[in-house]
Amino acid sequence: DVEQDRRSVTFRIDDTVYRSVLKHAMRSFFYQRAGQEKTAATAGADWADTASHLGPGQDGEARSWLAPDDPSTARDLRGGWYDAGDYNKYTAWTAGYVIGLLRAFEASPTAFPDDYGIPESGNGVPDLLDEVRWELEFELKMQVPEGSPRAGMVHHKIHDVHWTALGIRPDEAEAQMKRQLRPVSTAATLNLAANAAQAARIWRELDPAFSAKCLL
Repeated sequence: DVEQDRRSVTFRIDDTVYRSVLKHAMRSFFYQRAGQEKTAATAGADWADTASHLGPGQDGEARSWLAPDDPSTARDLRGGWYDAGDYNKYTAWTAGYVIGLLRAFEASPTAFPDDYGIPESGNGVPDLLDEVRWELEFELKMQVPEGSPRAGMVHHKIHDVHWTALGIRPDEAEAQMKRQLRPVSTAATLNLAANAAQAARIWRELDPAFSAKCLL
């Protein structure tokens, strides 16, 4: 505005203007990883913490909510993404994120490089796929094992035995409580089926073994 002697803030115009925004949007999933150490090099000094929920009775040996005193129900459910600022880990919800991310990759694979600064960066695989695989490996663990009633169905979520106060860092004492596995749900089962089918197609050439695992 020449008459008012005012001008807009400075902004940049080019074909890569949103590249940094995309990178940091993708990195938000890394910060949600359960059981993953976040070093200063990968997360920044202000957000570094140790791997969480890996103690006795936690994600490596979570028991059924229906039989918390029965050690035979313990399951190894490490990995996956935390949900919404708390430490629940859902399958139905996060499956939706996986579908969206994989669709974005299939629509424009060259938009997603291998340099987002996560632990897998530089391994020759786009970091979006590395991040999605972190969640997929967890979702596959949430299936009821073969030979059990409802084999192949998928558990809805895993969570702390008591609600964790928001704002507590995952590796701090209040977050280090025992974990329990909730029953299966139709929504979780159908969503994992969709995730696994899509992933099997995308990883068919990248990692045939993982592709085949997704089809089981």
